[in-house]
Amino acid sequence: MGLIFDKNEYGLEKIGRRDELNARYATIIAQNLTPLIIDCGAHCGIATKFFAETYPLARIVAVEPDEDNVALARETNSGDRIAVLCAAVGNADGTGSLERQERNFAHRVNSAVGGETRILSINTLLDDERRTGARPFIVKIVIEGSEENLFADNTDWIDAFPLLIIELHDGMLPGAANARNFLREMGKRDRDFLYHGKNIFSLSNTLR
Repeated sequence: MGLIFDKNEYGLEKIGRRDELNARYATIIAQNLTPLIIDCGAHCGIATKFFAETYPLARIVAVEPDEDNVALARETNSGDRIAVLCAAVGNADGTGSLERQERNFAHRVNSAVGGETRILSINTLLDDERRTGARPFIVKIVIEGSEENLFADNTDWIDAFPLLIIELHDGMLPGAANARNFLREMGKRDRDFLYHGKNIFSLSNTLR
């Protein structure tokens, strides 16, 4: 709670292009569409709550694989604008197994066939939401090292989001080059990169 609200971890006040991003939010609304925020790795829903309060006209889809965290996130967030899904994100739809870490919030999902945890691609989430008039605005990604899988393939969804916020985990997984796929995909694209705390803010230079 402290990092997200007290320290404004996901606020745009620190971003030099915040007026541009806010204008994008307003433009989507003016088109009678709904700005879409996808919160990947929602944990207990504090970031989801922050986005819901900051962008009161946005549609927010929170994705979290741990059932206990999902229950807390649903208690924290209510209303038709917010959906909290019990699932993980990956580069393709499928199933996996939840690997619980010592820290109760730092769980990862492997891609084991027949696992008990549903895996959804961001492309699938986008397809579902676009049918109801939502348009990509922000994707936030804190998935405890599973970004290696997420950015391994099927990454065209990146180009749809004006703002991508991500926490990388090479420090948690030394020697694994966990951020390699993310860096490769970002290197192909025309985007700016800014740093605040543990997060990278990636802003599109083509969606204006």
